[in-house]
Amino acid sequence: MKNIYLLLSVGLLALIGGASQHARGADLGMENREPIQYTSEPLSTEKLGELLDGIRGLVIDTKSSNWRVRKFEYLSMILSATDSCAQAIDWKFDFSVVPVANVSPPRATGLPGGISPDAINDEKLRKEYEAAIESNRKYAKLYSDQWKRKAYFESMLNRVDIYLRTYLTPNERLVTLQLIEKLQSENAKSGVRALVKAQATEPVN
Repeated sequence: MKNIYLLLSVGLLALIGGASQHARGADLGMENREPIQYTSEPLSTEKLGELLDGIRGLVIDTKSSNWRVRKFEYLSMILSATDSCAQAIDWKFDFSVVPVANVSPPRATGLPGGISPDAINDEKLRKEYEAAIESNRKYAKLYSDQWKRKAYFESMLNRVDIYLRTYLTPNERLVTLQLIEKLQSENAKSGVRALVKAQATEPVN
């Protein structure tokens, strides 16, 4: 089954997958928002940042007349956002391989790392050096993007942790184990399961 992601505009709180489709936008502070757009591609790092900002700014209305139902709609929304972050990460990415600050030119030049390509007279060596600089630049961007995405995912898990502790009783938290089965990412599922397990005997704040 093809994974489905959401394209977000600034401040748009996303409902991803079946877990949150039933939540009513106006009641969740989403009135007058742009329509939700679906795509088969993972969210960009920028859109993930917007998603996290939206979840952080979510206003929880505990005085709602049907709060007992609504609390799980809010939870579904936050879980869905967490899932979206997890799906955007390359979990096989090796963060121990860091981009270099100064690319070394070909050894044959005898020049130090970080030197301008213009300092290399040999055209072949200069082009080789320029290609190495460009490759490192692209990898540095990839590294930065993956680092940010992982940080966003961890922040989302933190939002789940806070929500569970604040608004759900220990028994209600067990419902989370059912909701996460609707998520696509195994990393999101395992992360939330760990939170529920850790809070199993904790009272609501």
